[in-house]
Amino acid sequence: MSYCRFSSDDFRSDVYCYQDVNGGYTTHVADNMYKSNVERPSVPDSKSVTLEQLIEANRKLTKWLDRAKVVKIGLECDGAMFNDPTPLAAAHRLQSLREMGYYVPQHGIDRLLKEARNENPRQM
Repeated sequence: MSYCRFSSDDFRSDVYCYQDVNGGYTTHVADNMYKSNVERPSVPDSKSVTLEQLIEANRKLTKWLDRAKVVKIGLECDGAMFNDPTPLAAAHRLQSLREMGYYVPQHGIDRLLKEARNENPRQM
């Protein structure tokens, strides 16, 4: 199960975090990102638009991605991989990566914190 992927938030995410089948919670940090002088189009929540609107928004984002440059992020953990033993430790990892300047989707942190609360409600 993944908590966030590189494609999260319209391909803005600099992290991919998932529960690893070998144990723990693995986070991969990107070493590059998409960059353009043209504003990145957003894909709306699929629950708030029609299928046609969603298809058109995805088409615009794909076109933007095709034209954008791929550039190095240039931060300390570019290309790193981490494995944390608990969802709480993984949430803290994502928060620290965000503090370093990486784009980390809030929903990834929130889902890990929720899982941590469900596993150990007294330790939160």
